[in-house]
Amino acid sequence: MLSLLEIAERAQKGPKMDENAWNMGLFRAMNELTQKYGILYPDDQPVFNCDDSMADNAFEAAIEFLVDTGIYCLSTGRIIQLTRTEIMDLIKGMPKQYAVGEGKDVRILKQRRLEEKDELNHCPGHHAPFSEELAPLVIKSFAEIPTCDYLEGINFSEVDGREIFGLPMEVYAGKREASWMRQGVAKAGRPGLAVAYYPINTRAAVMIAPIAREFGLRPSDGILLSVLPDVKVEQDYITTAIVWEEYGGFKLNGNGSGFVGGFCGGLGGAIIEAIVVTLTGWIVYRDILCWGGVLSSSAFASTKEIPANPTDVWAASVWAQALHRHTNYIIFMATGSHSGPGCETQLLELAFRAISIPSMELTFI
Repeated sequence: MLSLLEIAERAQKGPKMDENAWNMGLFRAMNELTQKYGILYPDDQPVFNCDDSMADNAFEAAIEFLVDTGIYCLSTGRIIQLTRTEIMDLIKGMPKQYAVGEGKDVRILKQRRLEEKDELNHCPGHHAPFSEELAPLVIKSFAEIPTCDYLEGINFSEVDGREIFGLPMEVYAGKREASWMRQGVAKAGRPGLAVAYYPINTRAAVMIAPIAREFGLRPSDGILLSVLPDVKVEQDYITTAIVWEEYGGFKLNGNGSGFVGGFCGGLGGAIIEAIVVTLTGWIVYRDILCWGGVLSSSAFASTKEIPANPTDVWAASVWAQALHRHTNYIIFMATGSHSGPGCETQLLELAFRAISIPSMELTFI
């Protein structure tokens, strides 16, 4: 199976391309693949995809994109090229399940297969700013949720009363985040509960610094290494992925999404993009979990209406089914909202998301 060192080398030696040329080429490539594989919203306008061939075609389109177009390394301005055999070997090498945490707090993360009735994995909350005083208490409260399988980190703008900017402060803040997470889960009586580091900054030094078995990130913990929109990756993330693989921790891709109306074009292009960037997380970083789906600009256009667009839900179901039918990837979505907190619209929006996500056979976070 292709190693991360080989990926790193290709990011340095691959064909050179201007970023604008890459962006402009995405629309043409995705549009051609959409037409070739017939990835179009059906005339009967379903909410969920019920056609296995549609999911299979979308997956094949994504593989063809990776073979013919590749992955763009934003840091070096070069294309990471892959053969079909290399890609399929990497996909076959995905673990079927992954143990996180230590001792009595070990949890097994795995993909819930189509029609399976196993309980969904659960990661509650966070990714929100908290003060130094509140951080350990908030983490403790989330860790006390019995169904919690692991906890993702928090973000903040100050540490020890100082604004966080520049490499020294970022490194220090990253180490503090890891220690707060460890303190919080210990106070909840679950000291072995796995935590996943939410990077303060994407520099490799900042993402590697919190590694520390006693007070920081353990080999049973994880880190968020996300693929950028438009099928782009970063050298600092590749560096971190190599170190983290040696250390033994798990990795998450925070962006397995396709965007309708972006450089990848319409709904079909967004579905292909979502599958491509999800696979890219495994190929380039060895991410085993991925948040994603298909999003349209209308979802962010209003805070007064529920963005319950049936075409987006259908597209996300194609994405989920394609990955479940052909990979062991553990994919998930969240019940976040775009409306204001505590209002009726937000409650209805959360209810809609809670119903639609398990119906797409996703691991629920």
